[in-house]
Order: sequence, then C-alpha cells, then structure tokens
Amino acid sequence: MALTIVRHGFPFPPGAFGGRRMGYVDITFDSSYATGGEPLVAADLGLGTIELLIPAQRNTAAALHTVNYDSQAHTLVALVAGIQVANAVNLATLTVRCFYIGA
Repeated sequence: MALTIVRHGFPFPPGAFGGRRMGYVDITFDSSYATGGEPLVAADLGLGTIELLIPAQRNTAAALHTVNYDSQAHTLVALVAGIQVANAVNLATLTVRCFYIGA
C-alpha cells in the first residue's frame, strides 16, 4: 500500500532560503503498515532531495503514535510507546502533519 499525501503549499517562496523549498503536508498511513516503515521519497513531495522532514505527533483514539522519518531508509516509521508498530497493522486513521525542507 502507499501513503496518502495532501500538500498545503509553501509558507515561504521557493528559493527564499538559499534555493530551498519549504512546506508542510498531511500524510495518512494506509491499512497495512509495513515493518521498517512506509516509503517516502523526495519525489513524493515534489522535491529532488529531502534535507529535513519533521513529523508532528498526533493522538488517535487507540494510542499515542509517534512518527519518525528515517532519512537513511527514506521511510516514515510509526511507533507506540517507543516500539515500532507491528507489521500489517491498520493505520488508515493515522495522519501526521510534516514540515519539510528540500531542493
């Protein structure tokens, strides 16, 4: 499955900070989480490279999920109480807002 990404535009004009693009997106996980995280590459955000991606934390009815971006593996990793969510768990109701900087 794949992540669903909703773009909210750029709070700063492209190139305002040394040619970097900045913005924020809402990313919703899918119905079958993959061990190791869900793939998220620069092209998914309309970028050539992701230099920084900061996920905000969200509460859900079931648990407090923490989401980290693994820049080496290019994945969003979902955690509960510091432990990665199990393989194939339905996270379709988990949406995280992310701020990014890239080129």
